Amino acid sequence: MIILGLNTFGENPSACLVREGKLAAMSQEDRFTRLKGSEGAFPALALDWCLKSQKLSLGDVNRIAVSWDCHKYPWKMATHLARMKFSSHGSPYVHPPSIRHASASGAGLEYLNKHTVGAFENGIRDNLRVSGHHGPVPPIEFVEHHLSHACQAYYQSPFEDAAVLVVDGSGEEHTVSGYAVRNGNMKRVLGYDIPQSLGWYYGAFTAYLGFRANRDEGKLMGLAALGECRREHNPWLERLEKVIRITPEGFELDPLYLKLGGNEFHPRFTDHLYKFVTSYNPDLVPIGVNETVDKDGERLSKYLLDDYVDLAYAVQDRLEEAMVSLARRLVHQTGLKKLCIAGGVAMNCKANGVIRSRAGVEDMFVHPASSDDGAAIGAALKLAADEGDPPRNVLTHVQLGPSYAPAEIEAALQFSGVRYTVAKDIGAETAELLGRGKIMGWFQGGAEMGARALGGRSIIALPKDPKTKEIVNRRVKRREPWRPYCPSMTIEKSNEYLQDPVETPYMILARKATPLMEVACPSAVHVDGTVRPQTVRSEVLPQWHHLIECVGRNSGHPVILNTSFNVRSEPIVCTPFDALRCFFSNGLDALAMGEFLVVK
Repeated sequence: MIILGLNTFGENPSACLVREGKLAAMSQEDRFTRLKGSEGAFPALALDWCLKSQKLSLGDVNRIAVSWDCHKYPWKMATHLARMKFSSHGSPYVHPPSIRHASASGAGLEYLNKHTVGAFENGIRDNLRVSGHHGPVPPIEFVEHHLSHACQAYYQSPFEDAAVLVVDGSGEEHTVSGYAVRNGNMKRVLGYDIPQSLGWYYGAFTAYLGFRANRDEGKLMGLAALGECRREHNPWLERLEKVIRITPEGFELDPLYLKLGGNEFHPRFTDHLYKFVTSYNPDLVPIGVNETVDKDGERLSKYLLDDYVDLAYAVQDRLEEAMVSLARRLVHQTGLKKLCIAGGVAMNCKANGVIRSRAGVEDMFVHPASSDDGAAIGAALKLAADEGDPPRNVLTHVQLGPSYAPAEIEAALQFSGVRYTVAKDIGAETAELLGRGKIMGWFQGGAEMGARALGGRSIIALPKDPKTKEIVNRRVKRREPWRPYCPSMTIEKSNEYLQDPVETPYMILARKATPLMEVACPSAVHVDGTVRPQTVRSEVLPQWHHLIECVGRNSGHPVILNTSFNVRSEPIVCTPFDALRCFFSNGLDALAMGEFLVVK
């Protein structure tokens, strides 16, 4: 059975192919369009690549799986919105029925209608024709969004029996789902519905701080760490009780602050939130898009004012407490102590690290493509299971996107008129350049799925100099100065650099740095003493592991600073031409691409 999985017409469009229950190819659309996120697009280019990578045509596909249940539209969703509960546990947050009706009118009706089965199927068929697929279209089947996330997390985890936690903005009506999986049978045992959404909560404050919701939540997470040193005196930890309350069962939100109300300042938060924040500090106004960059292109210092940092810290802290409470409840309720997590909120690696340490779990798997792009995988695996293909597909690496043979890379270099050399040992020669203080691009193997660069499309440097982070920011990435860079390290030595070390191959689980890590690799340690590590096994990523080993032999520490191969607001590079274009547009010193080395 060959199943084409799609996440389409929404956030992070993507495509994947599942053959006989195994994930064979996966990529996000923005890797090909070069438009970060490619929000609302049909993943035509990603779909084409998935088919070509497996030497297939659309006619070879048995089913198309879509990670959204359009059968709920319009009537089931309209009924849910009309009967919407503002609380799951008897919260005092109760508002007039008129607000409920307003949420399902106007633009809401347009949203409901465009998600019907007919509208979605017509959109898919039309886009397939436009992109050159003129033959019969395989049957299109719709999988509930949270079930798609749950299947991607469970079927690609190493666990037989497990609890599964899905947390995002919303999937159809659901915002939080907890599942128990025993003997391969998955049952939903915990749930929150719209408008009780942690994704909406975090997105509201992301927008308030001048970032783009559904894309820049990581910037809020990074900024929050600057407030760790003032935690005891942070007034927002108590004030946010009016917006979100943590309970033994999970959390309670007041949705009037998020979406259900007037939105003069931004569609992701209401005027009530503005009035709430400024009632304590009139100067703590929303940071507008035009305020975020000064005439020299640097981020304004407003972000670094104590009041904004304290607010960001409290928002992050409340999210962590809510996630821990949900995970504890799910583990206690099911008796299952192995936990899988997916959904957009699961991209918050700091919260994941707190869950791992405090929620009473024995082991944990967070899917590296937890955002909506990864839901395409879960939808396809769910259909595979339904069709009798064994869908257990333990994930070992994420390099499931386009890869290029040496001849293809060399052709791109020659076409571009670039001088290059052929390395005898690309890992050793790269390590030698890094030891001389060079900042390099690293382009090897398949492009990674998800948001992290994990040895396929990376920008790398040695983290031993405290100034390296600033240099990479200024010369290459052009990122906000408070955002951390991540370390990649060999699994064999990880216990020397990570407190309470666990295997973390996907940079999605924050850990505390050891004193050695803080001293030897300061540019890869965040201001709060945490790191977002990738631990690397030689049997999984041999070339990447070899590079880090070579760095260790030269420097004494098998750790490198690793960030995605792109500049701010651009997708991670995909092709050799993308890599060359990025390489020559910033301050990178050298590029290791396949067996070829380019030095400026």
